[in-house]
Amino acid sequence: MPTPVKQPNGSYKARKRIPNDVQACYRERYGAGHEAKLSIPAGTKPAEAQRLFGVWLSETEARFEAIRAERDGRGLTLSPQQAAALAGEWYGWFTARRADTPLEVLERVQDDVSSALRSSVNEAVAARSNPDDIWRHDPAAREAVRPILHDFGEVAQFLAAKRVVLTPPSRDALLDELYRDLAAAIKLFVRRAEGGSWEDTHSARFPKFEAPDSGLTPWAMFEQWVTARGPAQSTMESWRTVFRALQASFEGRSAASITPEEAQAWITGRVSARRSAKTVKDTWISATRSVFTSAFDDKLLPFNAFADVKIKVPKQKRLREKTFKLDEIRLILRAASAIDAERHPDDPAKRWLPWLCGYTGARPGEIAQLRKRDVLNIEGIFALDLTPDAGTIKTSEARLVPIHEHLIEQGFLQFVSERPDGPLFYRSATDRPPVTPTKQPKSKAAQLRQRIAAWVRDIGVDAKGVSPNHGWRHTFKQIAERHGISERMHDHITGHSPATTGRTYGAPSLQDVADAMKKFPRYYV
Repeated sequence: MPTPVKQPNGSYKARKRIPNDVQACYRERYGAGHEAKLSIPAGTKPAEAQRLFGVWLSETEARFEAIRAERDGRGLTLSPQQAAALAGEWYGWFTARRADTPLEVLERVQDDVSSALRSSVNEAVAARSNPDDIWRHDPAAREAVRPILHDFGEVAQFLAAKRVVLTPPSRDALLDELYRDLAAAIKLFVRRAEGGSWEDTHSARFPKFEAPDSGLTPWAMFEQWVTARGPAQSTMESWRTVFRALQASFEGRSAASITPEEAQAWITGRVSARRSAKTVKDTWISATRSVFTSAFDDKLLPFNAFADVKIKVPKQKRLREKTFKLDEIRLILRAASAIDAERHPDDPAKRWLPWLCGYTGARPGEIAQLRKRDVLNIEGIFALDLTPDAGTIKTSEARLVPIHEHLIEQGFLQFVSERPDGPLFYRSATDRPPVTPTKQPKSKAAQLRQRIAAWVRDIGVDAKGVSPNHGWRHTFKQIAERHGISERMHDHITGHSPATTGRTYGAPSLQDVADAMKKFPRYYV
């Protein structure tokens, strides 16, 4: 994050790097090529300097977003009434900003506009027509004049200050509106520069501009996003917390009314003794930015207040590896093997879930949701069918994972054969239906996974830095690499996305995977 730095002479200076993808356009519009710079005069009080810096930073980042939105074809589409109203907003902004423009500059702009109009038509038409008629009837003439209106009228700066991003056709419509409004502004400036008394009556002609505001609260916008996108249960659950907090912080306000400055302050305030900056970055910023971006793209917001929010994440101390240590492996698997009867509903999961995770590297939830029909015999190869048909799979892609011979020796297949149809590790009572898209109860598999994690902590594997369930995923990959199972193969087994597009071609067959799994050693406990 840039900050204003006080100089020895008492002034303040700040710099912000211009992103590579907008540098060329930013240089063309604003002159700066690599960095946007701010200078605040000496003698400015610190609080005022901070305020001016905040305004500058907000406008600079809005310029970046506007360039990207125009490039990508995003932004507001204006009706003729809205274009005229926005031109009125510009007129008030511009006449206040440029009231002291020298007379020679005003005359030069008038000459540039007239020359552009006349040069866009043939000499005969230019000789018999006045410039206004040429502009009104010739599209090529309007095209020739727009860059002059845009540059002298500082339209990009105005839109950035207003936090309004327009589609290219709407930007052209606004510039066409400004043809007569800029002429009126220049006329006003000239009269005043000549010392005359001149009342501004032009501003009375404009309707009021109101940026599109769907009126949706942050929570209602989140509900719409959940309905439209159908996110994974875990995503919906964690993001639900974010939007409940956002709704409470901006009670009674629409999502469109939240300014970028308020968004940044709100995100900064989420960091606390109980919530790390990394959690805020990975969950809170991801949630708000994704949902607000979607709403902006759907024309529900005039701008995305969370597009450029940031948080500084200090480098975290890593006290240990994410893999289990040998004594932890033995402790968990011995405790699992000691369960030889089903005295408690969770006993089957305690018995088999750690072993299955240890020999597959699968996500704990993928194992917890296994059903009897997901254990297959395909041409003599026993395998687990890890499929999104059973529940959440992060990649939404099914995969077959051969069952390690040690699991078979321990009686896993016999356990499966004795289970009733349905889930292997919990009772198959129907889950409660969701009340609303954002009030879906946690799945039974997710609840079971959490209980098994608590059990592992209870038996003594409670060190910080290693997950009681997910640690098997790291451990499996470490052991697989050590025993000659290729990265491509163990990525396939564990369901990690391929590193390159090329690796998605020619996926290994079940026989290939079964041969690779024979290299994976047994756990001796």
